[in-house]
Amino acid sequence: MNVASGSGGASSVLVARVASCAPTPPAQPPTASSPPSAEATIAAELVDAIDRGDYGLALHALCAGYARLDLPCANTLHLSMLEPSDVMSRISLESHELHMQPMPTDGYAYWDNWSTILAHGAWQPRAWFVDERDARRAANTLLVTVLAHELGHHLADRHHCDGFARPASELRADQLSVPLIGALARADQRLDRLHAQVRAIADAMIEAVPARYRSALPARGDVVAWVEQQADLPTLPGAYAALHLARQRRVLLDPTLDLAPRCAATWHALAAQRQFASAGEVTTLRTLPQPSSAG
Repeated sequence: MNVASGSGGASSVLVARVASCAPTPPAQPPTASSPPSAEATIAAELVDAIDRGDYGLALHALCAGYARLDLPCANTLHLSMLEPSDVMSRISLESHELHMQPMPTDGYAYWDNWSTILAHGAWQPRAWFVDERDARRAANTLLVTVLAHELGHHLADRHHCDGFARPASELRADQLSVPLIGALARADQRLDRLHAQVRAIADAMIEAVPARYRSALPARGDVVAWVEQQADLPTLPGAYAALHLARQRRVLLDPTLDLAPRCAATWHALAAQRQFASAGEVTTLRTLPQPSSAG
């Protein structure tokens, strides 16, 4: 698998072509020398992407994971890096372009910035990390979960299971992305440790958010009805990010939450079996020429 990407910076663009693999051969009885499962292979690739700070590799792994759930990504996806000051990753559904916050070169600086945005510097992030590399790997793990969330928007739109207004569509993307990351984490102890670390950090950040920014998202009860009653999402970055973290925690607390009737088979397969559905093929990306507008 090769991925062509720009030279970095705010104008860099990655174009990924997603192609179907050959049909899967018949399953063979497990032996001592059996290769790792498809899920473990995908999870290992995601860990590699986190270690390298490589969005292209992460995109490949996540699309492979979603394909295993019979939710294939579009044939072509575009990744563009936002300006460092823009922390609000997003997706343009019509152009299939994912606008992502760059993976950091300084892990401490990344978390210090989020402490400022969310808690006006009241949260002390460095106590959570052994060293700067540990902070950077945690940052990359968080950004990979954000990428999975943005792909959730893409897949909900692509597979016609996103009929709600924007506040509820955010929860829909969580409904697809959170169990995917959890399933991959269960396939690789390294990813499981990273995922657990980021969940603990997210909980700590939520507690440090000033009360006026915190979401009223209910810990129990009908979270879907609550979200549907919201006219819009918060505009302040701190409040928006706090709602995002609270929403994802809510999904983790309630594995039976069902927001997508037309995607219900996928969701219930994960919730009930705690593993991947045996559908779809691992996808691959091939190198494409760099677009002339990439800079």
